[in-house]
Parts: sequence; C-alpha cells; structure tokens
Amino acid sequence: MADTGDNRAATLRVVVHDYSGHPFQVQLSRALAGRGHVVCHQYCSSYVSGHGDMDVRASDPPGLSITGIGLRRPFARYRTGMRVLQELEYAVKAFRAIRRARPDVVVLCNIPLIANYVLVVLLAVRGVPYVFWHQDVYSAAIQETLRSRLPALPAALGGRLAEGMERSIARRAHRVVAITEAFSEKYRQWRLPEQSFVVIPNWAEVEKFTDVAPDRHWLTGEPVLPTVLLYSGTLGLKHDPGLLLDLARAPELADCSVVVLSEGRGREWLAERQATVEPGRLLLRDYVAFSELPGILASADVLISILEPAASRFSVPSKVLTYLCAGRPVLAVMDPANAAASMLAEHGAGLVADPGKRSDVPRLLRDLLDDPDARAAMASSARQTAERLFDIGRITDRFEAVLRVPCGEVARSA
Repeated sequence: MADTGDNRAATLRVVVHDYSGHPFQVQLSRALAGRGHVVCHQYCSSYVSGHGDMDVRASDPPGLSITGIGLRRPFARYRTGMRVLQELEYAVKAFRAIRRARPDVVVLCNIPLIANYVLVVLLAVRGVPYVFWHQDVYSAAIQETLRSRLPALPAALGGRLAEGMERSIARRAHRVVAITEAFSEKYRQWRLPEQSFVVIPNWAEVEKFTDVAPDRHWLTGEPVLPTVLLYSGTLGLKHDPGLLLDLARAPELADCSVVVLSEGRGREWLAERQATVEPGRLLLRDYVAFSELPGILASADVLISILEPAASRFSVPSKVLTYLCAGRPVLAVMDPANAAASMLAEHGAGLVADPGKRSDVPRLLRDLLDDPDARAAMASSARQTAERLFDIGRITDRFEAVLRVPCGEVARSA
C-alpha cells in the first residue's frame, strides 16, 4: 500500500482473480482502478464461457491490467482425472501470476475447488491475504453429483472431503463475500464468525444495455419463426437442456424459435437432437463477444433461465441479472426460493415456474406471449430494477471497504 497510516486514503494493489472471466467481475476491477487503485484482473483464458470485456483500452484507468492464464489443453470439465491435473496446473500458474502482481490483497472468485484450495495454501505460505468472493457452494454441487453416481460410502467420503476443502478456503480468508443471504446457513455450519462475511449480491453491467435496438440480423442463415425464446449462458450439470428441447417441440409454441446461445456438453446434447425438431424451432449459436450481447438479448421476446432444484441451494444464476438489463420479460424455471427467482417475483420482472411441473411451462409461456401488455410491463420493470440495484458506484464502495480490512490488518501486524 502506498499509505498505511490512513486506510481510507491508501492506494491498494489488488488482484481480482475471477477464473470464469465473467463480465461484472471485470467491471468491478475497472471501477476500483478508476478510484486510483492498481488492479490486476486475472482469469482463465482456457475456460469456455461468456467472457466480459478483457481488452485494456485507452479509455481505461491507468492502474488497470488484465491477464489471461492459459492451460496447456482446453479445460476438461467432465473428465475427472484430467480435470484434477489441470486444476493443480492452474493453481500453480495462478499463484505465480498473483506473485508477479505483488498485491496487498487478492480477490478469489469462481475458481474450481481443488485449484482454489491449493492456491490458498500457497498464498498462506507467502502471507498474502485474500478475500473469498463466494459465487457457488461447490461442495454442495459435488455432493449431489457424487450421490447420483457412486455408492453411498464413497459418495459420502468424497462429499466430506469436498466440503472440508471449501470450509477451509472460507475459514482461511480474511473476509468472505457471499452473493446471497442463503449462504449464511452454510457458514454457521462451518462456524465462521458473523463478522467474517458480508453479503453483496451479484449484478450486471446495466450501462452496456442502454438504448439498444432489437436486431435479428445475427440469426440469418436459418429459418427464424416470428417469436424468439432465448437462452444465453452455460448449460452445465445444474441446467437441464431437456427443458429447452421440450419447448422446441411443444405444440403450443409452434410459432416460436428456441434459440440457445451456449457451448459445451449441454449445447452438444441439443445438437445431437436438433434434427428431431421441426426446422426453425431450435437454433444453436456459440458464445459471442460481450459487446454483441446487448443487441442479441434485445432481439428476444422472452429470455429463459433454468436451474435444477438441487442447485438452487448453492447457486444464483447471474444470467438472470443480465437479462434484467436487457429490458425483456424473463421466464425462470427454478425453485421460487432462489434469490434470482425471488427478485423476478418481487419486482414483477418475469415469471417463475416450478421445475417439478415442467409440463406446465409451455402453457405459461403461451399465456405470456398472448398478453403483450403483461410482457411490456415485465420488460419495463426488469430494466427499472436493474437501474436501481446495479449501481456500480455503490457496489464498489462496499467492495472497497471489504478490501481495506485485510490490508489494514496486514499493516498493523507489519
């Protein structure tokens, strides 16, 4: 730090290490750098996802740098043995990148569990304080997966190991930033002191979606039906692509194109079955640059989010927050108790459908499509909610306060 005598005025050297490279994390890095801090934003360039704006531009604050950390091979998300080796490789590379940045504090976000655990052990050896920005309770997801694939005893042992690692990451952190109050129950089980964590909900870059006109030129090349139902984002283990296939086959939605903007296993599963769907009913597209996303989302009549019931306890789909910025009605097929679903219901920005009653989803969509006034009201509410809740200035205030705490502790102990 440039000044340890007055923590309110001190310039911080910060690494924001977001493995996934998502848009709002790099927005935070830009905002921190805009306040005079030296910020190195790091992400995994080998992870296939919808990345944010990772190019440093002349208009960016002078203290900002962005570093992509690549693996020797594409990340093997679904091959256990290869994935473990790649996570170890990534932990070492991430540690070296962090050391080169010489930070006062590190923010760790979205890093796979094994890589995260090894990384925090290495950081502890070097005495580098970190903030754990807790996006998903990975160990809960791992436990669900193990129970579905292994006999009871090895599943239980593997689940305990995963939870022990994640608990250790949280307990070693100088502070934990949770994205939802729902994580508090887990923290109490882990015996984290109340003062060691704070809840800062996720957000999206609402400014990027201002005055964007709908334009469907990006859908040229295939027949497109009059109504577009768009799903954008990851299709992983906590998302059921079968629901999207059902919508593309539903008789009630014969005038609709279900457009899926994604890559990976779920997208491949849909591609294998696309020929069983009438032409124009299911369209598949790869991820696009973030700069193109506002126009694409604006071209949809309804934006769709799905989340498996078990995942609602440990995950909040950030795609819903991006959808709000686009000012389009949202259909969320997820547990109504999920934080994103609650936001939609509270602000009248969309519909929430119970995943256990998926046969009702086509009719819900049909009723919504047949009610233009309801869709217009939801679209307006979605945009207003985003503008009200996603103020990057206030959000940066909260993160800046969190980051100064470990720096102050380090300064006092020096």
